[in-house]
Amino acid sequence: MPTETTAAPAMPIIRLRRDGDFYEAYGTEAETLARELQITLTGIMRGGVRVPMAGVPYHAIDRYAARLAERGYAVELEGGDG
Repeated sequence: MPTETTAAPAMPIIRLRRDGDFYEAYGTEAETLARELQITLTGIMRGGVRVPMAGVPYHAIDRYAARLAERGYAVELEGGDG
């Protein structure tokens, strides 16, 4: 009898880049971050266009990453100037 195997769907990834005292996300990742963590969504002007931006303090990244994992997201941290 044939056996069916189903691969688990890949977790969506939220990329956070260290900038000073914060890990920040931009664009749709920022919108997701703000919605899932219930934090403020702000924006930054780039080339005359407002790009969504959200961030969390670097010293609390473990707590926020755990909350995102509980909601089914993988977190990718990038260096930066920190």
